[in-house]
Amino acid sequence: MTGDKFRARADESIKAAHAVADPVRKLALMDVAQRWLRLAAQIDGERRQRQRLDHSFGLTHEGPTSAEIPGLHRLSTPHRGQRFYS
Repeated sequence: MTGDKFRARADESIKAAHAVADPVRKLALMDVAQRWLRLAAQIDGERRQRQRLDHSFGLTHEGPTSAEIPGLHRLSTPHRGQRFYS
């Protein structure tokens, strides 16, 4: 998934903001649009990170991606308070 769906939602929010007269609602809709754009950037960044990880493991588009290999994402960084090895 790419951030395109999130960017489309941001565009909808911006169009809605231009259509309302109430400045409070306009500001709220612009805030929603900004949040959609942040999500789009985050999704795109995670996709690029997966692609770099795939490349480092020698995975190609013909084979499985790191997202399709169960548990592979856990090898990259531990969660807060979690160690790689117990």
